[in-house]
Amino acid sequence: MDASNTFTLLPMGQTMPLKAGETATGSITVINQQNSAEPFSFRVSVAPYGVKGDGYDADLVTETEMTQLAKWVTIENPTGTLEPGKSTEVNFTINVPKDAPGGGQYAAIVVSSDNQSSDPAMVEYVYEMASIIFGEVAGKTVHEGSIVSHSVPGFSTTPKVAIDAVLENKGNIHEHARIDLTVSEFFSGEDIFSTEESEVPTTELIMPYSTRNLVRNLTNLPSLGVVTVKETIKYLGETSTIEKQIYICPLWFLLLAAFTIIAIIGTIISRVRHHRRHKRHEIETA
Repeated sequence: MDASNTFTLLPMGQTMPLKAGETATGSITVINQQNSAEPFSFRVSVAPYGVKGDGYDADLVTETEMTQLAKWVTIENPTGTLEPGKSTEVNFTINVPKDAPGGGQYAAIVVSSDNQSSDPAMVEYVYEMASIIFGEVAGKTVHEGSIVSHSVPGFSTTPKVAIDAVLENKGNIHEHARIDLTVSEFFSGEDIFSTEESEVPTTELIMPYSTRNLVRNLTNLPSLGVVTVKETIKYLGETSTIEKQIYICPLWFLLLAAFTIIAIIGTIISRVRHHRRHKRHEIETA
């Protein structure tokens, strides 16, 4: 069974307020989708949650002072089996130590496939999905960070354009950056894409003591033309807005233009030389 295509977790992430010395409870829902061909057996574990690099690859291995939450979580029903189209809740309890520091704490509730084959020669694949707990422990919380850079290219040879920004979080708790983006035709002013049409604003998570490189890939742009890009980032009380025209010109068009220019220049030079030879001939025969 291809479990990666049949089971789902809800929610994929949740924020939980916590207090030192107190207990909190929560749950996730495991769903074996209707199109599954057979029952799905699973097991649940807890792992530390962090990120690696400015691209924010998930790290479910490294333990830090910000991932102690993984040690505070107890899973009440760590195994189960679901028939196709059925779901179940996995409950967990968080026992926060009395000396827990204020700020963010992060852990992942990991659900893994646990289907055992009766055929010892059959290779069993394990599929995993994780629901992230973003714990917010009451106490001394530091909100500090900045928009390090924010850029939009002015020229592209393809209709797929990447714009990026680098955001830094120096605080001890996760933060959210709001991003508003509008892409429009330069000459007509017609919108190609706009987040203003969405009722839910686009936000990006910035983890504590980290720097994140946010890359937005713009697609469905004209293969040849000019578009106006306006992007506004709001982060920790700071606002950065860029409005810039991007000239999109495919490589074949540049080569054609260069060939045409070279041909025109060559024609002009040839005519000038021909004219000079003609003049010289007239002078010599006079």
